[in-house]
Amino acid sequence: MNGVIDLEKADDGKYYLRFSCPFVQKRIFNYFSRRFFNYLGPLIHPFDAMEDAVDEQNLYIPNIIKRYQAYLSKNQGVFFKDVPRRKTDMRIYEAIYHFNLFRYLYDLMTKRGVDVIPEFPTGNGKIDLILKYRNNKYALELKSFSDMSDFQQGIQQAADYGRQIDLNEISLVVFIEVTPAEVKKLEKVVEKNGVNVTVLPIGIL
Repeated sequence: MNGVIDLEKADDGKYYLRFSCPFVQKRIFNYFSRRFFNYLGPLIHPFDAMEDAVDEQNLYIPNIIKRYQAYLSKNQGVFFKDVPRRKTDMRIYEAIYHFNLFRYLYDLMTKRGVDVIPEFPTGNGKIDLILKYRNNKYALELKSFSDMSDFQQGIQQAADYGRQIDLNEISLVVFIEVTPAEVKKLEKVVEKNGVNVTVLPIGIL
């Protein structure tokens, strides 16, 4: 396919088609994010100026994600009611969270001059969302929580990815099926090999 797709073998031994072209990747994300979430409703309170989340030069990712958590807490009963779930344990597919957060950030931040770019698995690692604003780049790695061992591995992987793309800070957004009050236990900033990983848990019921 002239570089449009490639064949990739995953850790589970299965083969997958990988879309390596950034343009195709973004088109796929746009398609599925709008297929599953064609209407998001109000993203923030109309009087919210987001002064603690975006200024003339910088983004403050934790404060953006706090708004996303509040938004989900208000709307998740509608958004995730009929989405695809895994047959083995009936948990929501991780990709569904990716599409929802991408759509939220895209609709909320592009009007504020932020480029929201999805990135698929590549040979150099995996970053799920890149935000570019002014001369700064911010990386968000997304994961579904399964257990503490996997959680700790996710922190290390996020640090490795940050180092590979020359960032000394990266955010790890973790979707976990507990109440928003309980997710506070996972909030932390961890330094790994010179990279600060900010863990931002999202509670999903």
